Amino acid sequence: MIALFSFLVSLTLIVFCTWVFPMIDWMDDPEKYGYQRKAVPYGVGIVFYLCFVLGSYFFLETSTQLIAVLISGGIITLMSFFDDRMGLPAIPRLGIQALCALILVFSGIGVPALSNPFGDPLVLDSIRWSFEIGGFDLVIEPIADLVAFVWIMFVINAMNWLDGVPGMVSGMSSITSLVLFLLASQATLHVIDQTALSSMALLICGSGVAFWMFDFPRPKVLMGDSGTMFLGMILAVMAIFSGGKLAIAFILMAFPLMDAVWTIARRLFKKQSPFKGDFEHFHHDLMNIGMSESQVNLFYYMVSLSFGGIALSLQSTGKLIALGILLGLMTIIRIGISKKMKV
Repeated sequence: MIALFSFLVSLTLIVFCTWVFPMIDWMDDPEKYGYQRKAVPYGVGIVFYLCFVLGSYFFLETSTQLIAVLISGGIITLMSFFDDRMGLPAIPRLGIQALCALILVFSGIGVPALSNPFGDPLVLDSIRWSFEIGGFDLVIEPIADLVAFVWIMFVINAMNWLDGVPGMVSGMSSITSLVLFLLASQATLHVIDQTALSSMALLICGSGVAFWMFDFPRPKVLMGDSGTMFLGMILAVMAIFSGGKLAIAFILMAFPLMDAVWTIARRLFKKQSPFKGDFEHFHHDLMNIGMSESQVNLFYYMVSLSFGGIALSLQSTGKLIALGILLGLMTIIRIGISKKMKV
């Protein structure tokens, strides 16, 4: 019911945007990026946040963490929507991302522990500082909060950089949220209440599928940063809500996240800003050797579904092996592409 609600609400909002955006000239500029197609509505990713707000009212219980998600989501969506229209420098964008991540962390969204394939879990919340500010008790777990902050910032930007191929972000978000829903269902079977995660995952999955129908194989609308930033933020939060199962989330989004690490390292090595856009991402490399946008999408979907499904039944050691296989696969493909480009 939640997924169907999200799907129908998002579908309605997207159709509304396809009617209104052309009237007020909120369209993309395909010639700027070398595309031979007509302009399409741009910044339609706001529907993800709007649908999430409406779904939260009906299906989620109010909590400090949910309020923080709604506030942070609103800030990052509004900033991104303005960026889609006017363009913002990298530093202010990064500052607003950091503000949103801090709001989430101070609401209590932290990573208490990390699985350790070689022994006991790595406990991150053993250090705790308590403060009283204005009559409110504030608890800071520096290590757990720092890990959560870095994770949220990392996923936000990784999903944003992934938006170089129409259908990629909406498809990957749908797959990731679906597997996180299944993960939450497994936890519930073991008497661990993860109803909130289940509901959030279904809201994102329903919205993602609705958007994907307009996004693949040819874009009829573009989500812009309005969608990618919010989806990155909410997927990062859901991975934490799943009980710190960051390994599964990393496996689900392995290629985008590994590509983000590669991109940052490559740009720093070239003494460039790590936030300066370019066309040297992994999905661009795949297209440079002849793969179509649809083929690149299907390749990403297949890898995410295959390894995500396998990861649900793996223990920590198995997940580490899966990550190693994915890293090796990406490295081999990049080396092969590099050699082919030189020929």
